[in-house]
Amino acid sequence: MLPGKGIGTRYLYLVPYAWAILVMVFAIRYAFPQTDDFCTFGRLFGPSGDNPFVETWSVYHSWTGRYASTFLITAVGWLSTLIPVPLQQSYRGALVLFFATYLLSCFIVSRVVSGRRRGAPALALIVASATLVLMPSKLEEFIWLTGAAVYFVSLALLLLLIGMIDQPVDVDDEGSSRPLSWSVVALLIAGVGINEFIALAIGGFLLLRFAFYAHGRTFRKQNLIYLLIYLAALAVTIFAPGNFARDAGVAAPHHSLEGALELALASFSIFVDMHVRPNIFLLVCLVIVSLLSGFEVYEDNRGRRNMYRILAVSITLVGSFPMHLFVYSFLSGEETPGRIINEAYPLALIGVCVLASYLGARLRDRFGSAPMAVVRLCICAVGIVLVSSPQLRQVVTVIRDFGPTWNAEQLARIDMVKQAAREKVSVTVPEFSREGSTPPLLQGADIDGDKAYWVNQCVASFYSVPSIETSPRSR
Repeated sequence: MLPGKGIGTRYLYLVPYAWAILVMVFAIRYAFPQTDDFCTFGRLFGPSGDNPFVETWSVYHSWTGRYASTFLITAVGWLSTLIPVPLQQSYRGALVLFFATYLLSCFIVSRVVSGRRRGAPALALIVASATLVLMPSKLEEFIWLTGAAVYFVSLALLLLLIGMIDQPVDVDDEGSSRPLSWSVVALLIAGVGINEFIALAIGGFLLLRFAFYAHGRTFRKQNLIYLLIYLAALAVTIFAPGNFARDAGVAAPHHSLEGALELALASFSIFVDMHVRPNIFLLVCLVIVSLLSGFEVYEDNRGRRNMYRILAVSITLVGSFPMHLFVYSFLSGEETPGRIINEAYPLALIGVCVLASYLGARLRDRFGSAPMAVVRLCICAVGIVLVSSPQLRQVVTVIRDFGPTWNAEQLARIDMVKQAAREKVSVTVPEFSREGSTPPLLQGADIDGDKAYWVNQCVASFYSVPSIETSPRSR
């Protein structure tokens, strides 16, 4: 029988999901600073004098109001000056920490379904592994620091915020008002400043929660204060001088409701063709396995309040997908790029899984018990399907066949550029070997043969060399 009495055997059926997560963690072993990282670190170690607050303030005035993500990136660079290890090691350490925060957030949000503080481990591992495997561009999401800080940590902050606000409570609607949680306040301020899409999702969640609990006294004062804090943080983000400076350079027609709707629909059509239709079997399996995960938490899942909690969470997460598409097109006048899909798609998947798990709990409550050995065997079987998917196999292939090559070429280039920096001369380095995967897992935009190219300039500034360019690698 699958479910044994010990904790090790009890969760044995979840091994495939844990394996998928471990594969993704291992890919971070080959992470190196890329593109925008060099720009940010170059300014941090130069004009900003190793001070992350100075750099954050400068970017706030010149480029973006995303104060939380800017500070997060620069804090990693600043900490690297305090730790006696190469930058790439502290860089990877930060990415692993971001990754762990995301896993924690999946567990915390599972408490919304379970109605208990120990959460729902099965649902947490299912949503964590599935979103990581199905994420369109893993490079932009959790292997590249700038992308991870803006679009991956943001997922974690939203999920943590939802899970911590809607944690299980024992007081009824006629009881005294719930006190503020200062950890929630901190997450609220950080979440609003991480990026504008998460800020809007947070606002939607707070409004839904305010509406669903408007009839009772328990959450009224707390909800109102959270909303006021949210609005203040949102104003700080929206009215950043950098937003207006950046938008002044946008050539595409933007801030058009009709145009944004057309672009959002076009982006959605492309998304369906690229990411839904090819994975329809896996997506259906994911919904079924989430439904089955609810069978383990049904006894803690009753009552109207829990239904309100599930609705608020599911509507927020699923609704964030069309919101991302529309808002991006409205602000930029362009179709939604992959990095935005990377954030919106996992949120929608998690929202569907949370709702399916809740429905599974209600089904078991209504129709009686089910043989848990069979349920867990089914969950395990879907996990095997997940780890057998082309998406995960591609990750395994890249880190096995290309990872060591990528690592050696990166280290060789670093040595060449540092030598040129000591001699204060320009440097020409070989091109990197091509990774060959689409989308790439490890390899982002690189310097090229044009010294004036912005990536070249950022890398040259970071290493303090007059200029840098590439020469074709000998074949």
